[in-house]
Amino acid sequence: MGVFSKALSVFRGGMSRQLSRARREEAAGRLEDAVASYLEAGARDEAARVYLVRAELAPQPLERYQLLGQARALAAPPLLEQVAARRGELVLELVRQGTLVLTRTELRAVGEETQAAGCAALAAELFALAGDVEAQTAMLIEAGAIEQLEQVLGAEQERERALRRAVTEVQRVLDFDRCGRRRDALAAAAELDTNDERVLALVRRIEERRVSGPRAVLALEGRSSEVVFGQSVVIGRADCEVVIASPALSRRHAELRRAASGIEVLDLGSRNGTTLRGIPLGAPLDVGGGVELVLGGQVKLTIEPAAGAGLRLLLGDRSILVPLGPLAVDRFRLMPASDGWLELTAAEPPFLGGLRADPVVQLCRGDAVSLAPSGPTLLEVLE
Repeated sequence: MGVFSKALSVFRGGMSRQLSRARREEAAGRLEDAVASYLEAGARDEAARVYLVRAELAPQPLERYQLLGQARALAAPPLLEQVAARRGELVLELVRQGTLVLTRTELRAVGEETQAAGCAALAAELFALAGDVEAQTAMLIEAGAIEQLEQVLGAEQERERALRRAVTEVQRVLDFDRCGRRRDALAAAAELDTNDERVLALVRRIEERRVSGPRAVLALEGRSSEVVFGQSVVIGRADCEVVIASPALSRRHAELRRAASGIEVLDLGSRNGTTLRGIPLGAPLDVGGGVELVLGGQVKLTIEPAAGAGLRLLLGDRSILVPLGPLAVDRFRLMPASDGWLELTAAEPPFLGGLRADPVVQLCRGDAVSLAPSGPTLLEVLE
């Protein structure tokens, strides 16, 4: 006998002894030792079979899952099909119980292994958990599960209809925003049962940019203007429409209002008073062509008629437009609505960012309003 033949004979003898030892360990119930001995003997399929036995005996579901995974890594057909089927059944049970959490990709992979093992009905259930309707349908056809197939197809059709309805509703919210109907956009979004990120982002954007009266900063034909709305406007240190941070002023110091004779200003019983050329203001004063007052003995206030209607207040570097009613800008009228939202009304639909808008627009910061798609911007909302 040659050297190679002798070596091969010795090797086979050693393998035979390892297999015998592995079988004795298995018979004695020392299954973990038996797996190690089978692997040393190169008997991977036998080691896989013992792993399968250990999995059936394991008291904890997750331990069974791990042992079946080890068996799957070693087994060859036909044992591999048996392991895959058993593992698919266990995965389905554990995932439904919430004991095991797998990604859709992992669930799909288990479904494919179960499909290869010839368990079409089981594979269909795993594909359903993975959200793979196409693969689920194919497996139900292969399994001949006609009733389940009809249920799946019916559910899929209803899902598609619901998706189309959701897309339509989302588009409706987006269209409301584009044409300036922000109040309707928020109302429509609130009615939707959806987590569509586009809708959520749009709602956040509208709420963050919403402009509520009585104050706004507008660019009117290119000129930035602070505008304060109201049928009457109070000037003071706090709790009023025009706030001036001066301790010399009372909280509500003076008021501007319309009267039968025109626009008048009156002191509201302030602590330090209001004076005109050094004379205390003891009665309402007609603004007429303009007046220069001193509030609280310290703050100089110039009141002059504004172009169009209303007044312009000059307080140091501040220039404040006070329309005392709607603000007229070309063909537009601006006024806070009853819910405080600054609203633009036009006789004909204006253009908002180059798109035709609704005749009534709830304004947001950044809105640019014009009379034509490519026409000059007549009004831009700055804040």
